Amino acid sequence: AKMDFDAKKYEEAIKSYKEGLKIKPDDADGHFGVALSYFKLGKYPEADAEFRKVLEIQPDYKEAHNYIGKIDLANKQYAEAIKEFQQELKLNPGYVDSIYSLGTTSYQEKNYELAHDAFTKYIKILSDKITDSETKLSKKKDEKEIKEWNDYIKTLKEERAKFQQYSGYCCMFLNRLDEAVSLLNKVLEQNPKDVYTLLNIGQIYFSQ
Repeated sequence: AKMDFDAKKYEEAIKSYKEGLKIKPDDADGHFGVALSYFKLGKYPEADAEFRKVLEIQPDYKEAHNYIGKIDLANKQYAEAIKEFQQELKLNPGYVDSIYSLGTTSYQEKNYELAHDAFTKYIKILSDKITDSETKLSKKKDEKEIKEWNDYIKTLKEERAKFQQYSGYCCMFLNRLDEAVSLLNKVLEQNPKDVYTLLNIGQIYFSQ
């Protein structure tokens, strides 16, 4: 089943996992394999049922809530998705996928406090990755490797700037204007000519 899944033969993987479940019906890993295979095939009702079966067997199973949340997103059930991502993070606090999804979904739902908290965690994760990557880069000698690491670090910094911008917008909506300016100025450190960021900082100063 695992080999079929890794080869992206999801229908075959489902059959193999189900054969195993005939022997051990309450195997949470087996049900998770079936669920994830259905998810990859875009068969969300079947995937949802299997992920919930996983949680019936093992309520603290990591990643199940995250995928149920993603299915809720696909079905435009945003409030339910937020609950699932929050539940995942209770079980798995550092799970980046859920932190990201909680932030972006909360922002879409205009829950700016929750979005800001999630974005802050995501920004910290990116900053730690940047620091770690810069340390590794300093030890590289090969020019090709140096370029690859520099490109990777640049991508991380651009991603961080994007979410500093979103976090700054959250602060604007929450009327935490000093914090908003601080975050938006960090965006300008990466993108000094970002017109929207400059405009928003100007609007904040004008409002004060």
